[in-house]
Amino acid sequence: MTLKEALIKGAEVLRTYSESPRLDADILMSFMLGVPKIKLFSEWHRVLSADEQAKFFDFIERRRKHEPVAYITGTKEFFARDFVVSPSVLVPRPDTELLVEKALELAANMQQPRIVDLGTGSGCIIVSVIACLRAKGVTASGVAVDVSAAALAVAKENASRHDCLEMIEFVQGSWLDGVHGPSDLILSNPPYIAESDRRISKELNFEPRQALFSGPTGLECVLHLLESVPDYLKPGGAFLCETGAGQHQDIERALSARHRPGYHSEYFRDLAGNERLVALFKEPLK
Repeated sequence: MTLKEALIKGAEVLRTYSESPRLDADILMSFMLGVPKIKLFSEWHRVLSADEQAKFFDFIERRRKHEPVAYITGTKEFFARDFVVSPSVLVPRPDTELLVEKALELAANMQQPRIVDLGTGSGCIIVSVIACLRAKGVTASGVAVDVSAAALAVAKENASRHDCLEMIEFVQGSWLDGVHGPSDLILSNPPYIAESDRRISKELNFEPRQALFSGPTGLECVLHLLESVPDYLKPGGAFLCETGAGQHQDIERALSARHRPGYHSEYFRDLAGNERLVALFKEPLK
């Protein structure tokens, strides 16, 4: 079987199980052969060995059972960098890049910002922010917090992979446990799916449940953070929190009911027009 024939067959197998069957097949073939995806097109007529065929179609079968491609390959691109992932952490998603973009906008105007990432998972948020700031000549320090030791191990590997290990402190704890002193930016992509939600994709069954689901309404973790985080912000600092689509009105009602003088909130939309990021700003000292 040639490489082209295998890709066509693999994509056909995945056609009713994946939204991007050909892309998935290309990525899995690239990973199996250990070559860049673009190189596949110059090797259409390469004849695969029996072992290569078996390995490729084993990957296809795993994907057919809805295992995320990133867990099969062990990596995922996020904010133009490759991150190591495992079933101990969420697969980084393009939606979360909005949080990184806003964090970079704010941090660019700060002197040696201290940045905290709550529920860091793979570390893709804090590592992306620290690495991008360093590339722009901004010196920043970070704190990455996660309740899972396995997740922190992945985050440390990614920090090392992108030369940020010495710039980030890793803390095992629940949310703000272990965070000492005020920070310029506090970031989080917390769980925000309601436990009763039956609309979730089958791929999510492979990801860590505690990183996805947050009580009966899905807002429990977000509201807890919005209540707790302000005490940990420096004047002029901000808390950026990813939320689920359609949750902003409930969040705004909760913030209005718990009015805090000296703070104001804003919401930012993703490319689909959904309000997916809530920001809580602490006013600077006058």
